[in-house]
Amino acid sequence: MDSLELNKIIAGVLGAVLTLMLFTWVGDLVYGIGESGHDEEHLAFEIELPEGGAEVAEVEAGPSIGELLVTASAENGEGLFRACAACHNAAEATNKVGPYLLNVMGREVASVDGFAYSDALMTIDGGWSAENFSHFIENPRGWAPGTKMGYNGMSKADDRADIIAYLVAASGQNIDDFIVLPETTVVEEAAVEDTAAEETVVEEAATEEAVAPEAEVMTKDAVEPEAVTPTEEVAPVVEEAAPAAEPEAPVAEEAAPVEEEAAPVEQEATPAEPAATEEEAAVAPVEETAAAGVPAFMANASAADGERAFRACRACHVVDEGVNRVGPSLYNIVDRDIGSAEGFNYSSAMAEKEGTWTYEDLNAFLESPRSWLPGTKMGYSGMRSEQDRANVIAYLESANQ
Repeated sequence: MDSLELNKIIAGVLGAVLTLMLFTWVGDLVYGIGESGHDEEHLAFEIELPEGGAEVAEVEAGPSIGELLVTASAENGEGLFRACAACHNAAEATNKVGPYLLNVMGREVASVDGFAYSDALMTIDGGWSAENFSHFIENPRGWAPGTKMGYNGMSKADDRADIIAYLVAASGQNIDDFIVLPETTVVEEAAVEDTAAEETVVEEAATEEAVAPEAEVMTKDAVEPEAVTPTEEVAPVVEEAAPAAEPEAPVAEEAAPVEEEAAPVEQEATPAEPAATEEEAAVAPVEETAAAGVPAFMANASAADGERAFRACRACHVVDEGVNRVGPSLYNIVDRDIGSAEGFNYSSAMAEKEGTWTYEDLNAFLESPRSWLPGTKMGYSGMRSEQDRANVIAYLESANQ
């Protein structure tokens, strides 16, 4: 080996040593390690935090499964259950890969005869409440470690509530039996009502104090009798007669045009004419009401608006004769016998219900199916607006005419 090769080797070693020393020096500058070597208490770059520690952000808890069940949709749950139908049966007491789910709500955990449950479920005591079932389908292996359930879970609480509503409806059970609302909700609502009542009393008291002085001024500065013209004396007579001419029957609007046409005559004529008009208006509504035979809430019903509102019902019902879907055909539903659609499998509650579908019964059923008929399989939570219910009934009645 000649001297040139030796010089190259020595230069490479010295270069590596110098490079290592350079990186060490830069590291000391960045991490603040002094000449004494590593600082055992601070082996990484230290980030100073503000005094008192970082504030932990509060995460607002969402609504409970009981609160979600109040507005849950069994129709939507039926669509979601199609992914579960490969392993579970919700309509019959027949096991598949998984146990049947007919009447699963309220049933003891791991209690289906003939199904080989995992040890994880066999060791769980209690029954399938809505809360337990929701936790299980949200994360089966997290709620019951060791379960043979291979499903990854359903993250959305609304979807889990819809699934439970469908299983309850498919079993002919009442969803109200499984709704458990948090106690805090009741307390908070009561507190809000009390606060609102106190504010209302304070506002009314303040209003009375503010109005009282004005009332005294008006009393002192009342208009002299001479300032009242004959026309103004006739006006109160007409106004007093108006309430008597308004019938409580649904055909009040039909009588209204007669009153409006007669009003100008009453103002110009003598007081004897309003009395005659008042008697005619009192008799006419009675005759029209008897002919109409419809309740008051149907007076302003619109079949056109009802057709638009009925779109939400088309997933389960049609108005074609003899065509049943998830729900029975609504062909000629008004005055039809309850539970009489041919070929439809009604719940026992509906099949045993006597009578016909009157306007009043249809209105009450659409408002709250499970309240009007406990035990119905109808999973719909109800239509709150009375006008919407009247419009839907008007549409159903007109669709088959």
